[in-house]
Amino acid sequence: MKKLYFAALAALIAISSCARSQKTTLPVLDESAASKQSWKFIITMNKKQVFSMDRPDPRINTVLISRKSLATQGTMELTYTEEPGAQVNRSFIITGQNDKELWRRDSSSHAQLSYQGLLQLFGDQNTISISTIAIPSDPALAAVVRVRAVHLCFLKLID
Repeated sequence: MKKLYFAALAALIAISSCARSQKTTLPVLDESAASKQSWKFIITMNKKQVFSMDRPDPRINTVLISRKSLATQGTMELTYTEEPGAQVNRSFIITGQNDKELWRRDSSSHAQLSYQGLLQLFGDQNTISISTIAIPSDPALAAVVRVRAVHLCFLKLID
C-alpha cells in the first residue's frame, strides 16, 4: 500500500513540476501598437467640427445637439478616415432605441445628412447611435469574414 501511495505521490509531483517548467505565454496588448492606430471619425455640423475620435468608447462618445440648431438650414457630415492600406468598404448606420436601423449609407467613408432629415430620425426619441461596419473589398475575403458593427458615438437631442 505504501508503494502505491509513494508512486502516486511521485507521479503527482512530476506532473506539477513539469507544468511549472512549461511557460505559457498569453497575448499581451501592446499599448504602443494601440496608440499607433491611424483611423479617425469626425462629425461636422455646417462645416464646424463638433466631434472627433480615434477609438470607440461608448462611455465618452456622446454629442449633444440642441433642437433649436436643427430647426435651421444645415447639414451634418460624417467622415471616417481609414488606416493607410485598408481595403474595405465602409458603411455608416444610425440606429434608434432597441437597435432599430433608422438610416444607412453603404460603401462610403463620407456621408451627409440634412438637419431636417436628422430631426426626423430622432422622431420622439432623444438619443440615437452612429455605428460603422467595414467589409473587405476583396469578395473572396468578404464572403468568409464575420462583420460586426462598431459603435462610434451617440447623438443626444437636448432642448
